[in-house]
Amino acid sequence: MTAIVRTLTSCASLLLFACQPVAPGAQPSATKADPLATPAMAPVATAPIAAAPIAAPPAVTPPKAKPAHKEQLPALASGERRKLEEQVEPAKRQAFWAAIQQGRKLTASKDYPGAIASFDAALSQIPDHPRALSGRGYAQLLAGQLDAAETDLRKALAAPGTAKIESAIEFNLGLVAEKRGDLVGARQRFAIANTLRPSKAAADKLVGATSCPAVVQYEDSSELYADFMELWERLVKDEVIAAEPRPADEKAARAAVCKSVAVNGDVRASPDACTGPEPWLITHEGDWQWLHYAIETADAGQWRVYEIGSGGYPHCGQRDKLTVSRGEVTVIHRVTGVGTVLDVMEGKDGEIVDCEGDADCFTACGEDEVEVVDYLLSPRNPDAIAIFRSELASVNVVVNGGTVRLQGGGCDQEVGLVKPD
Repeated sequence: MTAIVRTLTSCASLLLFACQPVAPGAQPSATKADPLATPAMAPVATAPIAAAPIAAPPAVTPPKAKPAHKEQLPALASGERRKLEEQVEPAKRQAFWAAIQQGRKLTASKDYPGAIASFDAALSQIPDHPRALSGRGYAQLLAGQLDAAETDLRKALAAPGTAKIESAIEFNLGLVAEKRGDLVGARQRFAIANTLRPSKAAADKLVGATSCPAVVQYEDSSELYADFMELWERLVKDEVIAAEPRPADEKAARAAVCKSVAVNGDVRASPDACTGPEPWLITHEGDWQWLHYAIETADAGQWRVYEIGSGGYPHCGQRDKLTVSRGEVTVIHRVTGVGTVLDVMEGKDGEIVDCEGDADCFTACGEDEVEVVDYLLSPRNPDAIAIFRSELASVNVVVNGGTVRLQGGGCDQEVGLVKPD
């Protein structure tokens, strides 16, 4: 699964870079086709675009203080790169890449303890860097340290940077699952890896097996609330609305809960999102994140709340598109694009290429990684069913009454509306 879907780019996953806001649904000023403009239930066909870089905030900015919003610059042309401010001094960058190279050499020579120590050294220079985490995870995998390997690989997957690296991480997670005897989980990882970057190794793992790269997850995160005052307290706890002033009564609490920010760049006729057919979709934006919620009436006059994804303020921007198709099964279709942060350098002819060795590398904003998620809400199941996949997978979720099928992109299967025992 893409990096977006797996914990949707919190500031913590990009410790190298100062976090900057791009409001949910904010639109670039460029006139080219928007890669996130997609109808419900259909994958995105247009190529992703690169998000523009934004200058880092002053060092004195207090934790969780929300920087002022800035107008997003026009999108870069496909394949173009723009240099960002360097956040790590040259000596640390050089030591980092030297340790990465040494770790790779020791891994190839099967000196796994030495390789792990080298990647440890790299991480001491630049903490949480995906290349060092994925390299250490692979060495741990080969050394038989499966728990440690999975931890590092999953952490690297939060912000891998490029489809090539992400594909390698997914493949190695497939190897971890395979070694544990989880053949279904392993094949799913191999299918995702092959979707991101087709390879003979991944294709060989899928011979005679399903190659569906979509991940179906039965959520267990919906919550019941007696009234809107309790709902208001939930949003305060999530840090997306202020604790003061406290609503004086239930009517004021409902107004605070239902006052949704604009989604998809639309202009709301009214900020009150709790009108019309249920479930209602609301978005709240706090000091350091935004959250999407779906709210509907439950039994005994209660309110059921689903969290439908979140967003932070990654350096290269994040944008969401949400559409709702209501019926016997309600489908909330979310398409999220996160601008990737890349390690690059200038090649001998002045071209911008992937960073390697001890070159003078810098960071840049690459093309958006685009993830598609469908949340299925049904009276048969108190929690949502979430279906994750990369935009590259071209998997369609087709709802016909009480039947849900995954079709295309190597998928042809029916999804149960009730969580299997």
